[in-house]
Amino acid sequence: MSPCEVVIVGHGAAGLCAAVSAAQAALERGFNAHITVIERAPEAEHGGNSCSTPSYLRMPSVAGTAPGFVADVLRESAGRADAAYFQRLASDAGPTMAWLQDHGVAFHTLVYYLAAGPARIQPVGGGAAIVEALPAHAKRLRVVFQYGRAAHALQLNGSGAISGVGLDDGSVIKADRAILASGGFAGNADMLAEHFGPAARHMQPISPGTRANTGAGIQMALSIGAQRAGDWTGMHAEPIDPRSNGPAPVVLVYPYGIVVDQDGQRFFDEGAGLVHETWEAFARHIQMALPGQRAYAILDSSLLDIPDHGRAIRSEVGPIRADSITELAALPTCKPP
Repeated sequence: MSPCEVVIVGHGAAGLCAAVSAAQAALERGFNAHITVIERAPEAEHGGNSCSTPSYLRMPSVAGTAPGFVADVLRESAGRADAAYFQRLASDAGPTMAWLQDHGVAFHTLVYYLAAGPARIQPVGGGAAIVEALPAHAKRLRVVFQYGRAAHALQLNGSGAISGVGLDDGSVIKADRAILASGGFAGNADMLAEHFGPAARHMQPISPGTRANTGAGIQMALSIGAQRAGDWTGMHAEPIDPRSNGPAPVVLVYPYGIVVDQDGQRFFDEGAGLVHETWEAFARHIQMALPGQRAYAILDSSLLDIPDHGRAIRSEVGPIRADSITELAALPTCKPP
């Protein structure tokens, strides 16, 4: 009997979890399946967002989410969130962490940047730990990996079932089942502009792997009749240091000072909430509303007295320093372009 051909699009954490769990399920049930993971990036750059982010998880421990997690989501979304979806997320969170631990991913509990808010857990080594641990399990289960292969379309047979995955080079990989785990569209300037407005076209990706998130998987699904879901005008955005070339160079110390635009005007209530409650609106305002999409956080030396304040600054580029506000304003790097 010919094997069931399963093609997974995307080699980040989601794609790897899908590959390993599918291969394990097939082995346990005596099901003949051949699983292939395809990734548009070259092997040295695989991993997508997963590889470059700290991957904090909103969980007090690996046992599961906090009791009020679902209620918090519904409140923050003004009731628009799908309650059943988030209830499923909450119920599966603990077992998912246990599964990852069984596959070599360790977790620890850290202070979330400098926030006094709820505790977070994190893979030891960040998101890269997941991407590094799972391929060995997948290969032992005979999962095949193909790099530098960009999926373009899902092909259907006469009865409307998946029959293949078309690639940008014109070739087709036979598929009886396809799993799309290729991320969102943060690496697609046209889709960013379409859903967030023209100012989003030049948004700087938060990590190198984000550039591979071209929205191809979303377009592939929509083209065969998939329904849209969720809020397409929402995003996860964080303020980053535009001078940095590093992954996720977030700057999250702004509640300890003031933030100004390139003309020196304040534009945001820095103390409106804990940093994880305000950074989305803060980052979006910088990108969508400020001239030059540039802001400055101005802080005094008392920041340096905060223990481990460097946790909230992931940029490798040091701050601009001066002995007074007047001297700071006179520096070339602080003058409007």
